[in-house]
Amino acid sequence: MTGISSGQVAALRRYTRLSINWSSHTLARQQRELAQLAVAGARAQALQTTASYGAGSTLQQSRLANRGQITSIAPGQGPRRGWWLITTQEQTTGTGDYSRQPAQTHVYAARLTHTAHGWEISTWSPQS
Repeated sequence: MTGISSGQVAALRRYTRLSINWSSHTLARQQRELAQLAVAGARAQALQTTASYGAGSTLQQSRLANRGQITSIAPGQGPRRGWWLITTQEQTTGTGDYSRQPAQTHVYAARLTHTAHGWEISTWSPQS
């Protein structure tokens, strides 16, 4: 895999782990941390999530939490060149409608930008 650096993969791992492991009590803080690891659209997306999160939200009321593991990170090929595909296995827990949810596989598409701070996420797009 020519042209792939360990810094790119490390940035994707860090961002993904933070993105998929959260609770209703840590989500706002984690979204601010994600914004610090991102630029462009990914940064705006994390800041928007932080701004829309509130103490009376469904997340808080249902005591939602999400735990996950990365199962693969791969660079896109052909027309997806420049993109990365990340797959995870995640379990969401909580009360009410969110209790007893089965673990699920999720796919994310991401783009990276090299900045003075290293590799940062510029696009983060859940695919499933």
